[in-house]
Amino acid sequence: MTKSAEKLASEIHFLPDVEKLRLLDAILTDLDKPDAEIDRVWAEEARKQWAAYKAGRIPAISYFVCFVEHYTQSTVLKKSALAFSAIEHHFTDNC
Repeated sequence: MTKSAEKLASEIHFLPDVEKLRLLDAILTDLDKPDAEIDRVWAEEARKQWAAYKAGRIPAISYFVCFVEHYTQSTVLKKSALAFSAIEHHFTDNC
């Protein structure tokens, strides 16, 4: 990181969580620019995955399983994933 980015990072550490979220939103909004090449690549991948699913070459997995397996790197997300997993089991067992 550059010195200015390091300085910002150290200042961010002391912000209230709500201000961190607002700053994150501003950064993500700034980064979220259309990119035709990325859109094309994602569309192609989605078509391949859909065709593989329809042909029975890949299984479907629930959103909850995907969330737990792939988005549990932070403590906050781990807690959320565990909560979602508990909700899924509740509905699966009771429906």
